[in-house]
This record gives sequence, C-alpha cells and structure tokens, in this order.
Amino acid sequence: MFSSASKTQSARRPNAYNAWSHHISKEASDDGGAPFLLDLQKENIDDCRGLTSEEKEFLIEELEEERESWMKGVRLSQRGRMQNVNNVCNKMDELLDGLKHRAGIQGFYCLFRSTPDFNMAPRWFFTTDDIDMYLRTTIKKGWDTDNIAEITGNRKAVMNYVNYEREIILCYGIKLVGWTADKWVNPSDLSNAIAPLQKLLKALEDGSCHFERMPPAELVEQQERYDQSMEAGLVTARKVRKNLGKKRMKGNELLEAEDSLGEDGAESSDRASKHP
Repeated sequence: MFSSASKTQSARRPNAYNAWSHHISKEASDDGGAPFLLDLQKENIDDCRGLTSEEKEFLIEELEEERESWMKGVRLSQRGRMQNVNNVCNKMDELLDGLKHRAGIQGFYCLFRSTPDFNMAPRWFFTTDDIDMYLRTTIKKGWDTDNIAEITGNRKAVMNYVNYEREIILCYGIKLVGWTADKWVNPSDLSNAIAPLQKLLKALEDGSCHFERMPPAELVEQQERYDQSMEAGLVTARKVRKNLGKKRMKGNELLEAEDSLGEDGAESSDRASKHP
C-alpha cells in the first residue's frame, strides 16, 4: 500500500497521557537517571490519574512547544546544521524520485544558505539529468540582482559582464564598486577556490560591493576613452542588423515568402541565366 508521504502529514495533537509520560521521563533524565519509561509510568500512575484539567493542558502545551523547537529550533553547531540539511535532502530526494515513478513527473530543487554564519554550498537535485542540461543551455544571461533594476529604473535591466562598459556603464551611467575578485568575469566562471568566492559573497551581502551612479564628468571621460578605443580597434562595436529601419516580416508573411520563393525559384533561375 502507498505510504511514501505518510510521514509528511501534520502530527496529531498529543494527548494528556503522552504529555505526562514525556514530562516524567524528562524529569528523570534531568536528575541523572535513565529508567525505562514503562517503569516510570507504573510507579507514577496514581499521579497521572490525579491530574486536573489545567495540569493536563499545561503538560500538553509543554510537549507541543518542545516539538516545535525540534522542528524549527536553530542548530547551534555547523555539524548539527549540516546533518539536518543532509537528512532533509535525503527525504526530499526519495519523495521526488518516488513521485516520478508513481505519477510521471519531473522536477528539481536547490537549497542554499540564508545566513552568513553557516557555510554550505548550494544543494541541487534533479529527477533527470536532462533538466540540468536544459537549464545550462537555456539560462544564458546568468543571475541578476534586484539593485541593478532599481538603480536604473528599468525592470528588464540585466548584468552584462562581457560588454560591461558599453551595456552597463555607458548605457545606464552606473558602475559596480567593491568587486573583490582578481579578474572581471561572470562569478560562475571564477575559480572554485573557496576563500575568494566567500570574500566576494560577503562583499555582496554586506553591500560593500554595489552599483552606484557615476558623476556626469566621470561618465563623459569614460565615453571619450571608449570612443578612442573604438577608433583604435581595441573594442568592437555592436553589430547592426542588415534590415535596420525596415519592417520585419511576421511569421505568416515569412512562410508565404518562403513558399513563393520555392514556387518561383526555377523560373527566376532561368531568367537570370538569359541575362548575364
């Protein structure tokens, strides 16, 4: 019978007996003892039967709070956090793989840290390697940060590392300051050395690496230097479309033109051979 996701369901509210059992077991452990729970229950069963409604509710709330701390309490050590991540990832891997076989779905996930005091590389999982290959070939512009869209006022503005001077500095009049890497490339193309990457990540997180607007005089100087580099052939200008200024044909018009070319191709070729 299907039970692959049964453990992900919400836990039931504990009853008074379970809450009381947990309480006396915890008290015995705090006192340095480690007796069997059944022995504790037999020895203190009269205390359980004499509990008032208020005491039962208190014990239930106590157990619920402790369960909540188990689920959401911060693990203080690096090892404890990493172990928790590994356990959750293993469960997610099994659930997604089982769902793939049962329901015919494909998917992926990515987990990454959200606090600087925990060192963990992003964790990826793909139900099929085809998804990984698809993303590698589809996402060509790389990651973008919200601040470039905010400072330019253009929601479609994206980072361009290859043509940074032309597409970012001269186009928007902004520059990136505080870059810590030893070379200017897309971060995904940097070395896998941990220390330089952590240094750059810290600069991005604390804001020391950020975009800022350039003073008009500095922007004019930048434009002049760029123009001089263009004249010297040190940089290449953006390619201009051959049909610039002409209305582009829509999909249906293009198909009609191709069909027409196919029908008249032979005739056109005969006419061309008669008129050198």
